[in-house]
Amino acid sequence: MIAFVTRLLAAFPNPQRWVLRNEHQALRSPQPSALAEPLTEREQEVMRLLVAGTSDQQIAADLVISLATVKKHISNLFGKLGVASRTQAITGA
Repeated sequence: MIAFVTRLLAAFPNPQRWVLRNEHQALRSPQPSALAEPLTEREQEVMRLLVAGTSDQQIAADLVISLATVKKHISNLFGKLGVASRTQAITGA
């Protein structure tokens, strides 16, 4: 079982974020009590829209900002959440 879990964790880009609670529970990401650097209000708005499945282009239109600005906010979110993809960000949220 330990060898399998080790191989499974190696498949994730940030395996240190995952913990095995016990052998009867699934792997899950620990819930941080607070981020080292909290999300800004705008980043929170972008995160809510990401969770809703909104495209980058639609986020830009909804928030009346440029597509480049949306991409910068998303990049900042990824850094603060320690993730590398939209899916990981949404799962972490």
